[in-house]
Formats: sequence, C-alpha cells, structure tokens
Amino acid sequence: MNKHSIDDMSFLKYITLSIMIYILLTPSARAEKNPILAEYGRQKFTLKDFESNLLIKPDEASEKLTREEKEQLLIEIIRLEVYAKEASSLGFGKKKDIRERVKNYKNYILATEYLKNEVQAKLNSNEKEIDEYFEANRLKYTEPEKIKTRQIFIQAKTVEEEEAASAKAQKILNRLLVNKEHFASLAERFSDDSVTKNIGGDMGYFARGRLAPELEESVFRLKDGEISPVLRSTFGFHIFLLEDRKPGRLLYLSEVREKIKEDLKAEKEQNFHRDIDERLFKKYNVKIYKGMLSSLP
Repeated sequence: MNKHSIDDMSFLKYITLSIMIYILLTPSARAEKNPILAEYGRQKFTLKDFESNLLIKPDEASEKLTREEKEQLLIEIIRLEVYAKEASSLGFGKKKDIRERVKNYKNYILATEYLKNEVQAKLNSNEKEIDEYFEANRLKYTEPEKIKTRQIFIQAKTVEEEEAASAKAQKILNRLLVNKEHFASLAERFSDDSVTKNIGGDMGYFARGRLAPELEESVFRLKDGEISPVLRSTFGFHIFLLEDRKPGRLLYLSEVREKIKEDLKAEKEQNFHRDIDERLFKKYNVKIYKGMLSSLP
C-alpha cells in the first residue's frame, strides 16, 4: 500500500469520525456517566478514555477546554489511534528501532509514575519545617543594598570618537558642578542613553550587578546628592548623580514564606532522588562505565 492510499483512507476515516463525534458530543451523550465519544473498528472510545488522554481530573476538564477545543482534541486523539492501528497492521511495530523507542517511552512513563508515588507526596512542608529552615538560613533571605541614580551617557563608538566624547562629557560635568545646572535637564538634552534620556537620566533603584564592573564601585561609593567624575566604560563616558540609597536588610518570614516552600521542596526532591538512586543502584547492582564513552564516535 503506497503513501497516497494510506492518506486517502485516513482522510475518509477523518471525515467519518468528524460526523460521528459531532453526534456523540450532544448533551444527551454527555449526560451519561461514561458516554462513547467515538468508534473505530470494534473499538469504543469513551469519556474516561478522553480524560485519561488529557491527564487531568474529569471534573476539571470542562474548566480547561472549550467545547470546540474538546472536539478538535478528540479528533486528534482518534486520528493518532487509527494511524497507530494502521502502522501496526503494516508491521511497523515489529521494527527493532521502533520497539526500542516504545520500550524507552514505556520506561519513562513507569519511572515518572514511580517517582510521583515515591517523592511528590512527601515534598510538602509544614509550618515547623518552614520556621526551622528560615532560622537556619537567615542570611540567605536578604534584600541587597540598592541605590537610585541618574546618568548622562556620552557614546563613543570608535577610538576616533573618544577624544570628542570625553571633552563633551567634561563640559557637561563642569556645567553641573560650576554652573549648578539641573542634572535631569542636561540628561534630556545631551545623554545618548535612549532608555533614560527622556526621563532625565533616571535609572531607578538597583542593586550591584546592573552596572558594568568598571563603573559599579565608583558609583556605589557616591554619597547622597553627589555627582561622579566622568567615568569611562567600554561603551563611552558616564556621569552619575546618586539620589538615594536603601541599605540592605534581612527579610521577614512573611516576605519569603513562599520562596522557602520552593527551596525546601527543591532540597527535599534532591535528597529523595539521591536516596532512591543509592537504594535502587545497590538493589540492582548497577555498574556504570563512564570511561567507555570516550571510545564512542
């Protein structure tokens, strides 16, 4: 049987199934506890089969999908069923590579279900665990020091532009320090930073790690209201005004409770996986020869 004949047959099945599904998805059919949603050959595909394919609880299905989405998904599921049935009838299931892929997928499903049964139910944390973890890891949950600055940036794209850009930045600095001109106004007029130019160079609050390393220490050493000298970076020349500083602080438990739950869950999951590996590797006498990988092409 050639590809076209299979496609033609599948198309006919698709049309037949579409009509059948339209009829089977009527209110009267849905009123049954487990209505038949589709038939192919001697097979009957029920609502429970459909929900099993969705991998969600039956009482949640109607909330997650519209009627049209359900109908389209049902067609896709049945299409997969009849394609697989046709492939089996043509002997595809006897091919070694396909058998290996089916085996691997089966192993994946079994392992996933095993871990879900062994691990997932044990990952939730009670209030005592959360409190104890918070106290033991107090310094982990902090808000770093933050500063609020404005900047005027003069770009120097090439080496040839550096001298002119540096001179321009120095003139602007003189206007700030000698003439006492308004920083935001000069930023709007002269800054080449497209992000902050139209808001007077306002960079908002930020912690260490946002600025280029060659700028960061100099900017964080500024005092409130202080203007930096002209600073050089790989992008050009910068002038900063430090407007405010928020010191770092320890966070309260109420601020990090959900984060602690996530951290505890990840830690427990890692420990459970390690324990399961040790137990099962010992039980099944597992030996892994990593060195052999180097001989593979």
